[in-house]
Amino acid sequence: MNPNNTQNSVIDQIVPDGILGNGLAGTLNQLFYVGLVVTVALALAMVIRGGIQYMTTDGGSGKGDAKKRIQAALGGLVLAFSAILILNTINPGLTRLDISSLRTPIQGLDANGVPITGGPTSGTASSTRPGGTATPNGPQGPAPAGVTANGQRIYNEAYNAIGTFETCSVTDTNGGRRACAYAVNEIVERAIGTQVGGGLSTAAMYTALQNSGSFTLVGSSYSQALPGDIIISPTSGSNTGHVGIAGSAGATTIISNSSSRGVVDDHQTPSSWNRNYGDLGVYIYRPN
Repeated sequence: MNPNNTQNSVIDQIVPDGILGNGLAGTLNQLFYVGLVVTVALALAMVIRGGIQYMTTDGGSGKGDAKKRIQAALGGLVLAFSAILILNTINPGLTRLDISSLRTPIQGLDANGVPITGGPTSGTASSTRPGGTATPNGPQGPAPAGVTANGQRIYNEAYNAIGTFETCSVTDTNGGRRACAYAVNEIVERAIGTQVGGGLSTAAMYTALQNSGSFTLVGSSYSQALPGDIIISPTSGSNTGHVGIAGSAGATTIISNSSSRGVVDDHQTPSSWNRNYGDLGVYIYRPN
């Protein structure tokens, strides 16, 4: 979710969450949006050139060529932005390059050395869930010390939700912009058979976590986080909060709903989270 802080609201509306991320996916997305900027710049240059030609040419044919040049530039702009608008209307994910499918799915082990897949609902599809089919893939190799079996299951489900769990059509979420609590609840339910609670509200979810027997507060430092932990900054007053799932030890990546895309992504980092939600407090809860 985007916070309501004035300094961030304009940027959040223009630049999709995580568009300046690291790695190949971040580079491809930067190139995509740089290409749009270059297209606009070239079109404006053509319009300016056509305008100068129109004003400095006396002959009818010269003015005609200038008009055609301007019309072609404006037509190109309309065509480019119309295509983007149509694709974004159909599915915001279509206007963002995503290589999450290239990640190597990996498998963890529980305390008894048994490979951990998803939870009770893993591998099942539901027509009522925009996220579609959940798959039992997840992190490979032994889980980091301290990760509980339920934490591993939650991480597995969150991992598989990246780029595939869409929230655009979820009711009362403003087209997926306010669906972070929904996404976490759905992922957790798929993993361990029960939701965190709180519905669509991060404030209500925070209260549910405080009173939950299934999660334990481990601190407020990202360095304390392990894969599968819940990271929450609850809404307070007019400042909208956010909730996600640690995607790595130390929460160097955080898996959560992308407000601009309406899909679960791993775009958040401690620095971006602090920038947008740090004033609301950061609380880390570990599945028991």
